[in-house]
Amino acid sequence: MRKPKYSFLSFLILILLTLVSYQLMTAFVSAATPGMYVDPQSLTTSASFTIDINVTEVTDLYDWQFNLNYSTSILTATSITEGPMLKQDVVALYVSDSDDYVYKTYDADPSSSVSSFDTGLARPYGVEYVNGFIYIVTYNTDDLWNFTTAGAAGSPAVWDMSGYVNYAYGLGWNGTHFLIADRGDKCVYFVDPSTPTVSAGSMTWTGASAPEGVTFDGTYYWVSDSGTAYKLDGAGNIQSSFAISGSNGITFDGTYLWTCSDDTTYKYSTTGGAALGSWSKPGTGSSEGLSVDASPRTTNYFNSISDANGWLNASSSIQGDVPGVTGNGTIATINFTIDSAGTTALDLWGTTLEAYNFTGDKTLDRISHVRYDGSVTTTGVPEFPLGVATEIALIGAVVYLWWRRRKGKLYKSPTHLSSTIR
Repeated sequence: MRKPKYSFLSFLILILLTLVSYQLMTAFVSAATPGMYVDPQSLTTSASFTIDINVTEVTDLYDWQFNLNYSTSILTATSITEGPMLKQDVVALYVSDSDDYVYKTYDADPSSSVSSFDTGLARPYGVEYVNGFIYIVTYNTDDLWNFTTAGAAGSPAVWDMSGYVNYAYGLGWNGTHFLIADRGDKCVYFVDPSTPTVSAGSMTWTGASAPEGVTFDGTYYWVSDSGTAYKLDGAGNIQSSFAISGSNGITFDGTYLWTCSDDTTYKYSTTGGAALGSWSKPGTGSSEGLSVDASPRTTNYFNSISDANGWLNASSSIQGDVPGVTGNGTIATINFTIDSAGTTALDLWGTTLEAYNFTGDKTLDRISHVRYDGSVTTTGVPEFPLGVATEIALIGAVVYLWWRRRKGKLYKSPTHLSSTIR
């Protein structure tokens, strides 16, 4: 008997190529070109479902818009909700300067000030943003000052901490208490905001030398001290440390650490201390401290569903003079119910992506992008109940068994069996 034309190994290779092709088909939108696409690209389902409208590889995205067509005999669109893409935190940095000013910048361009105010203080040092107010310590008088973000004096305007503070250099906040980095006493003081003239305790650590900045990441304390960032638990035990270029101040934006030297602002990873960037400082003097206000961007969102006509649209834009967002993410989520079995395209059209030129002429510029539609097949059988790889493997096994039987390799023919019995 002739040998089969194809070996079992060849058949396995065919199955693997099929799986690879499937993965490539579903991942093609990850290319570097900006795009908007339906996710998932293809879906088979027997129940109500959701799809996402995603964008990829965008820079400084400030607003978006899309329309989507579908078959009303097969689907009913029930709702459209805005995705998190444009609502990411905008990170504002407040930098205190020896020229007596506090400068506000954004992480998109920390070297450019968007606003400032004159504190009237002789060399403000540590600065901290807390609930809409700017607090500042002065090392020469050991006072804690209170300002609005516009520079008006708070109430009360100042507290005297000279009864326990020796050399107030840095300022932080842990959610309940102020944190004073005292360069003279080589420690961090905890200060109850209701009674800031009295210390609520202190923390020191092995090797403390000249702490100039302090911040809290929600679990651990970070202190900038003589060119080193120390990660401490609440008892002052060192968890890790790494070298930094700026020790004048330190702050945490929810993800990254920021430090400053006299003339430069730096950004670091909290894991291993990788340097992520540096920028010239705002102001005319020397940077003495910095703080962060990370808050969600606000958007103007609109959507409309015309189910009788089989289309829907949505749009959103960031509000205020803040930088746009960069990267990949979901701009909208759409919910559908099924009316009948069949297949319908999910056609995107009239799509718009615009970037905000925050650091330039403050204009909106169109982002050239590609568009990827989707499709849905509604059936009475859920798609891939055992998973894609398992489903393909089972189908492959059935086909292989059928093929072997056709070739006479699995079962002997009746004639051969009868001859063997005789």
